[in-house]
Amino acid sequence: MYKGQEWFIKWRAEMERLLQQDGVKYFGGVGHIEMADAYARAGFYVYPTETRETAPINLMKSMANGCIPITSRHAMSAIPEFCGEFDLGPDPRPGGIIKADPEWLSDWSSSVVRAIKTSKEDMKGTRERMKAYARSRFSWDRVADEWAEQFARGHQT
Repeated sequence: MYKGQEWFIKWRAEMERLLQQDGVKYFGGVGHIEMADAYARAGFYVYPTETRETAPINLMKSMANGCIPITSRHAMSAIPEFCGEFDLGPDPRPGGIIKADPEWLSDWSSSVVRAIKTSKEDMKGTRERMKAYARSRFSWDRVADEWAEQFARGHQT
């Protein structure tokens, strides 16, 4: 789809260069258990997307495992609804073209730095509340109940 496009080739080369830095570990594709363990060990899930996400499963999983999101809070996506108060990213911007907005990039970078500088102890309560919220809100049992309720309502009309 886009692998042959010039922007992707440049981006890929830059990512491969960055992966060579000290302290960076690239694992490639991993299974669900390894991913859950990685989320649980990580402090934050940084996600400055311009995509109009409808059901950001990666964020649901990371939050359920204690990984606090720092997103773009893309106003035209479901991210603000899913992450709620736990998202440490900057206020959302209208339009959603983040990379073209130097002020937004600065605000997002500052959000990441601020989160990293916050002590683990200060984040502990937030992390525990977020895990409980995500595990309750995004459980398959709850999703099934919501769908069943929607189907029942649709059948009654």
